[in-house]
Amino acid sequence: DPTFRRYLARIRESGLQIVVLGGWARDGRRELICGTPVVSRDIDLVAHGSASVTDVLASGGVRNAFGGVALKADTIHLDLWNLRETFLIQRHSLPVAYETLPSTADFTFNALVFMPAEFFGGPSVIERGAIEAIQTRVVEFATQDIAMPVVQVARALILAVRMSYRLSDAVMAFITDICSD
Repeated sequence: DPTFRRYLARIRESGLQIVVLGGWARDGRRELICGTPVVSRDIDLVAHGSASVTDVLASGGVRNAFGGVALKADTIHLDLWNLRETFLIQRHSLPVAYETLPSTADFTFNALVFMPAEFFGGPSVIERGAIEAIQTRVVEFATQDIAMPVVQVARALILAVRMSYRLSDAVMAFITDICSD
């Protein structure tokens, strides 16, 4: 994807590092574990450094719900935001570190950070229960602090159906509570 590569070059030139959080990393891991191809719908990139990702890439996209920027590359949609602006990092004054990101994921199978070789010298993964969740095929919350509950109900159901996963008892109870309200 030439446009995606241009975005990456601009990010690198600005001195920022980026990691991939959640969905795209999850789908890649699912593909390795399950042996079936998975098509990702978007890539969530989290940037860290002295520059702001919105300043570096603002001309190519629009502000997104994460306080960052949404961009369209040639073949995939990108959401980028600054690590320090991650919702739960700000809300709970958590350490501004990539190692913190898995604990900010919505669902356990998304508690996965891919650190690409282009920014870290070699690829690596940080995870917090994601691999087990993928292996057991269960939708479970990774945190008790659920932002946008109605949206998360829809996401839990959509992802469970799309990935053929079962909903945990806690997620079922959450869905029932939110829908009852």
